[in-house]
Amino acid sequence: MSQADPDRRRPILTSVSGDDTVRVVLEHRGRHYVGECDVTPECGLAAASASATLQALDALTLPDVELRLDWCGVLDPGTGMSPAVVVYATATVEGVASAQAGAALVHHDAQVAAVRAALDALNRRLEILGHWE
Repeated sequence: MSQADPDRRRPILTSVSGDDTVRVVLEHRGRHYVGECDVTPECGLAAASASATLQALDALTLPDVELRLDWCGVLDPGTGMSPAVVVYATATVEGVASAQAGAALVHHDAQVAAVRAALDALNRRLEILGHWE
């Protein structure tokens, strides 16, 4: 999709912040969508970032779409290779569930990588189905 076609452009990350409560802001078609998730012992920083991303995506999808984070983790292969965040999510559209996966390398910030991995998992599926608000 070209950048000149704003009706088909995927949501993009505007900001991600917070250590106790993660706040993700996505931009789509000139509007901003916000998701938030608390960091807890059960939901670490990467998972909270991915969850907040799904919440923001949920705000910009049509009502027949449900998004669920199934798993998020940081994989560190060591030996000088960059770690990666991997996200498994389920997109349920009109009652039909579809498992999705996405990944992003951690260059400097695991929070940003988690957001990018969540977007990688879901953007293509939602764009193909045309379920943006």
